[in-house]
Amino acid sequence: QTCSYPKDTIYNISKDELAIITAIRDTLKYDENMILSSQNELTKIIKKGNFKSGKESIRLHTIIEYKNHGLFAIDYSFTSLYFLFVFRFFSIIIHDKVKLERHTTRTMEARVIANRYRGILEQFDLSGL
Repeated sequence: QTCSYPKDTIYNISKDELAIITAIRDTLKYDENMILSSQNELTKIIKKGNFKSGKESIRLHTIIEYKNHGLFAIDYSFTSLYFLFVFRFFSIIIHDKVKLERHTTRTMEARVIANRYRGILEQFDLSGL
């Protein structure tokens, strides 16, 4: 089941996104053999370094950072941000925009936004969902 905000928005998840979510979610499981194979799959995806999002205007995103079951990526024009947070029972995908003009300030703004989302969604992770 998918839920989007606003409610009438339809988000078609891409094959790349599904592979990332599956690999991350599998690392949350407790079987050690599965964790090792999932980490290998996740490592391959991260080493590849980019993926296509399922947004209407399909964008190629470069992976900037992966930690604590969360992925932070940015498109090649450095204006569209992508956040993926994977929990045991659900995943959250957030698309956001960088508003500043200069490349260096956009990088800083992107990192500030990433930390803001992580801080909010960390509470879900701590709840065990």
